Amino acid sequence: MADPTVTPPPEAPNRQNPTVFSERMDAFLAWLVTFAGEITAAVAWISARVAEISSAAQSVAADKQAAQAAANSAEVSAGASAHVPNAAYDAGAKVWSNVDFQTYRAKTDHSDVAADPSADKVNWAGLSSPDAVAKRARNFSLWTGT
Repeated sequence: MADPTVTPPPEAPNRQNPTVFSERMDAFLAWLVTFAGEITAAVAWISARVAEISSAAQSVAADKQAAQAAANSAEVSAGASAHVPNAAYDAGAKVWSNVDFQTYRAKTDHSDVAADPSADKVNWAGLSSPDAVAKRARNFSLWTGT
């Protein structure tokens, strides 16, 4: 829909000038008919713009939530490396599992433990969100071609 326009009104009738009053009143009444159609179109145009803005605002809100979730996942996963079986880990170390691609934090100092963190709840606590898991799995798949 094109941007609405409003035709400027003709010169207003004035009883102080009776010689042109009827002529100006006729022109003004004819303009009112045109104006009514133009203002109706303008209201529809404004309503459509409001709907577009509302939709865009909802999209921005959803994008904000997704960005916040991604930022939280990135913060959780920051500094994590792939888990290496039987390696030595200090309590607080972060790794990501080669099995489920989630991020885990070591609960205890330990070494010579072959179990993946996803299967070892004694030594590891899970930190990842589902979004981080999906991203890691996708990246792993792209990297390995599997």
